[in-house]
Amino acid sequence: MAGLRNPLPFSFRLSTDGSGGGTTNAIGNYSGAGDTEFYLAATNGDVIELHRMIVFIEDTGNLLADGYGAGSALTEGMTLALKDADDNVLSTLPFTIKTNAEWAAICHDLTSHDFGSGNNYITARWTFSRFGAPIVLKNGQKFVLTCRDNMSVLVSHYFTMQGIYVNREL
Repeated sequence: MAGLRNPLPFSFRLSTDGSGGGTTNAIGNYSGAGDTEFYLAATNGDVIELHRMIVFIEDTGNLLADGYGAGSALTEGMTLALKDADDNVLSTLPFTIKTNAEWAAICHDLTSHDFGSGNNYITARWTFSRFGAPIVLKNGQKFVLTCRDNMSVLVSHYFTMQGIYVNREL
């Protein structure tokens, strides 16, 4: 029915433009001045509840706990923050991710996949309600993951957000 407001589930990859239209695969050299934000923004009056994030890291070779992908640990790593529409930091999440194992430290649910041939990959599921509560975004607020290292050697590197649009019109 037109005009009916109802929670609407979604799955969205963090992107460089916050709407899914920019780059979604976080493989690149983001070291030094090249820091790059991958984010999801609540725009057009949306109220968004983020319930979980799925991290996907694919690489060639063995993925070790003390490295990132199949390489060595990151120097600067990745940071997570909530920002307002003007890019002011509202809250930083107290983690800098530099190794594969650090995803397990905050997400708990981490699985390493090795099929014996082809690329290996890691998936991690961070359920925000298990961390305390869903993350709510409104009025242009953003969930931001900032990449600050050289990740150009990875095969794939995605961050998928899952949740609901609280007030999206059906």
